[in-house]
Amino acid sequence: MTLNELRTAFRQQLEQGDRDKAKALLADYSEFTPYLAVGNAVLASAEGDHPLAARMIGVADTAYPVAGEKPEPEDAAELAKVHAAAVEALGESAFADYRADGALWEGDFRTSMV
Repeated sequence: MTLNELRTAFRQQLEQGDRDKAKALLADYSEFTPYLAVGNAVLASAEGDHPLAARMIGVADTAYPVAGEKPEPEDAAELAKVHAAAVEALGESAFADYRADGALWEGDFRTSMV
């Protein structure tokens, strides 16, 4: 599966409300996790789904260090834009809650791989 195919499948699972299947996809293709999180954060923000965008920021926050990587400058800039839009839409407290939930998603599928 290519990154674009994975991104599409992941997004479909989230839209259908199947968080377990979405996490399973991430577990199967964990090498793409940081990039998938950034792409889906941007997409969710563009669609006005700020709770999902904040969750995807949380996934990225955890996935990059686990992969031993840092966001490329372009990805960091995109995450900053999504962060600002989500905080504006949700408020700082709700954003922090959704972001923390997203960080747990990353941890959930990482530990399920062991």
